[in-house]
Amino acid sequence: MFFRATIFLFFTTSIFWGTTAHAKQDSLQLAVRNEKIVSQTDSLIKYYNATVTDTFVLVNIEQQQMLLVSNNLILKTYLISTSKEGVGAEKNSNKTPLGVHRIKNKIGHKAAIGTVFFNTLPSRQVAKIYTDTTDTPKDHIITRIMWLDGQEPGKNKGDGIDSYERCIYIHGTHEEGLLGRPVSMGCIRMKNIDIVELFNLVKEGTLVSILAEL
Repeated sequence: MFFRATIFLFFTTSIFWGTTAHAKQDSLQLAVRNEKIVSQTDSLIKYYNATVTDTFVLVNIEQQQMLLVSNNLILKTYLISTSKEGVGAEKNSNKTPLGVHRIKNKIGHKAAIGTVFFNTLPSRQVAKIYTDTTDTPKDHIITRIMWLDGQEPGKNKGDGIDSYERCIYIHGTHEEGLLGRPVSMGCIRMKNIDIVELFNLVKEGTLVSILAEL
């Protein structure tokens, strides 16, 4: 009986300390991440005439996540897809550019979910939306478009590297089951209900910082 009680106490204690250690590790990671978010928003405030109460969009390519941030708090977290070709700003590279952007144009205010856009114009075509891992030959731009304008000359603005001229968008995708992986042709893909929500939460001029990691 004593032996069983000792074994039970040992395992209970191990589980407790294991759980506590994981909780401390998670808290530490969260603290580090929040510190990085504060650092990033401070930079946007300092260099782009913003305030801490403004809403910012932070794109984390490493984790394939997008954060909506205000007052140094994460308001929303979205799963995304960036380019399968990696990061870069070169024209015709199909890569996702890094750096600070602004949402220059919001397009598709009243479009139905799944509406396919051609050259930013809505068509009568409605895409079939896949929630499994179907990978189609198409790279449809659907539901909503937020057209990004680079703010850093020599990095994402200017001849041969200009995000706006490259038509870098945040847009809905018909391949929702592939979100969380880098599979786009350079744009930032989102789940359709997510992009509708984000579209309604941000305004033209909102700062978007695309980061390799966060």
